[in-house]
Amino acid sequence: MPCDEGAGSEEKKDSGGAERAVEILRRAVSQVYSAMRKNMDSFFAAHVDSFLPDEAYDPEKHDLKGRDAVKFLKDFGDCESCVNPIEWTRLHEEYENIIDGLLEEFVAAEGFSSFHDFIRTIQDGCDEDGNFLDDSGRRMLNLLCAATDYRRFVRIMRLKALTLWQKGGKMKKRAKK
Repeated sequence: MPCDEGAGSEEKKDSGGAERAVEILRRAVSQVYSAMRKNMDSFFAAHVDSFLPDEAYDPEKHDLKGRDAVKFLKDFGDCESCVNPIEWTRLHEEYENIIDGLLEEFVAAEGFSSFHDFIRTIQDGCDEDGNFLDDSGRRMLNLLCAATDYRRFVRIMRLKALTLWQKGGKMKKRAKK
């Protein structure tokens, strides 16, 4: 995280730097998540088959319209015990590259000369120990970092796969191994 890398100077940062850092992070989170909602459908559609439920899921046996749906979807989406195929790692890297590109677009649109300049501005919102002066800055940074979290990515992809499968979406069934 940017603040963990050090705040740059030893002098105490002022609250103006913190306010600017938080505002920049708010805009970054807003723009990246908005672009994800608008532009990621083609990525999800192209790769969702890899995340289809395995043979243990039987739509005839699971009532996903009732109260059990929330528990089933949570368990299925969390996938604590699932095997993570190498393909998921490859797709996650592709997804990360897309998110990185969205962040780079934001940095350029905001007029920063480089990504390093953007990070330096975020660090201006930190104290000499690398902690945000404002709790909302930490929350915004966590949201930005969460956009590329592997477990979150797998959960999103598995839930999208299940939702499309339930709706009879046009997905090919995985070949039994």
